[in-house]
Formats: sequence, C-alpha cells, structure tokens
Amino acid sequence: MRRAPRNVRFLAGMIDTYLTVFMTISLTFIVINWLERHEIFSLIVTLITTIGGVFLLIFKDIFNGQSVGKRIFNIGIREVESYQLPNRRKLIDRNRISFNWPRDLINVLFSTDKRRQGDIINGLDVFIVENKDRTSNIIRVLGSLTVIGSLFILGITFMIKQDASYKTAIIHIENDVTIKEKIGEFNGFGFFPSGSINKSNGYGNANYKIKVKGDKGDLKIVVQLSKVPNEKWKINHIDF
Repeated sequence: MRRAPRNVRFLAGMIDTYLTVFMTISLTFIVINWLERHEIFSLIVTLITTIGGVFLLIFKDIFNGQSVGKRIFNIGIREVESYQLPNRRKLIDRNRISFNWPRDLINVLFSTDKRRQGDIINGLDVFIVENKDRTSNIIRVLGSLTVIGSLFILGITFMIKQDASYKTAIIHIENDVTIKEKIGEFNGFGFFPSGSINKSNGYGNANYKIKVKGDKGDLKIVVQLSKVPNEKWKINHIDF
C-alpha cells in the first residue's frame, strides 16, 4: 500500500476544514438571526456551534478512516505495520492531537517520515486505498472543486435570504406602488442577490442589489437599511 502524497493530503485537509467552517458559520448565522435581539443567547449559540465544529473535525475520520476530503482523493488512514483499518479510538485520538498544529507543521516539513504527531503516537499514516488512473483523479478533483464552489455560492445566497434585513427589503419591494407600475405583474426575484450585512451590538447596516422580475421587464433595485438595538430593520434609501 502506497503512502498518500503530501499535496493530496493537504488538499483533502483543506476540503474538510472548509466544509466544517462553512457548516458552523452557516448554522451560527441562521440561529443568531432568530435571536438578534438577545446578545447573550447569540454568544451562547456561537460558543455551542464552535464546539460542534471542533467535534466534527475530531470525529471526521471515524467511518472507514476517511473524511469527506479523503474520500474525494481515495486516501484513508491505516495502521503503519498491518495496513488495517484502525479502531475508532485511534482515529479520534489522532485528530485530537492534531490540534497542536505547529508541531504537526514542523513534523510534516522537516521530519524524515513527514507524519503528523497524532499519526506517530498511534502508529498510523495516510495511504492511497483505491488506485485510480490520472484522468479519473483529475475529473474527480475538478468535480469536487466545482461542487464545493457551488455550495459556497449557494450557502452565501441562502444566508443572505434568511437575514431579517433582506426579508424587510423584499416586503417593501413587493408593496411599493412605483415599482409595481414599472414592472407590471410581479414574477419573482433574481436568485442571486448581492450586497453586504454588518451587525454589532444590536446595530446594523445592510446594502442590497436585488433583481425584480415583471411582465413589463426586469428591474434592479438598490436598497439600504439600518437598525438599532431592540428595533426592527428599516429602509433608509431605495433606488431603481
């Protein structure tokens, strides 16, 4: 059984980290929007989701020694001497120890066998567990990057649409008489709104560019909103 190249291991690790961070931030963002008037609860939610993200990273390899990133590149964690699948205790302990990343970085860059501390202590390493030709690997990697990029865009879009400021803007647009006169019969909104949201200590500012579809044509609308503690978002400016 051949050891996995360092660049493949690095890419697999980056995918796992990205997915974990993305899920953690998305969940935190959604829940905090429901609790935006309660800063203490928002801090508690952030702490809980952060701890959940840490546990995801620790337990990521418990199924067949392969995380999502490792499955993409056909690599997995195995015993160094027997090439057998390690027990779950070793898989968990390996990732727990790896939170001491400075030492791992030194080992990977400068040690003879280029292994992480968690692998050394538990007698493990990362191996290629399924042989694929180069073309298949390239297709698999490109496909995975496409999926991850799409998930990122869809995730950002979802988070924007779930925010209270965006919902306030949408309600205002739907009820604006002047906009109705320009677009005619309302047919919906563009799928990908653009903009930014900033929140701090109950204060907030948001700017959106939203595409509105109608039977007379489409219209791009710029909306600026703000909020103060214990109050709802309000429209400051709208332009189209």
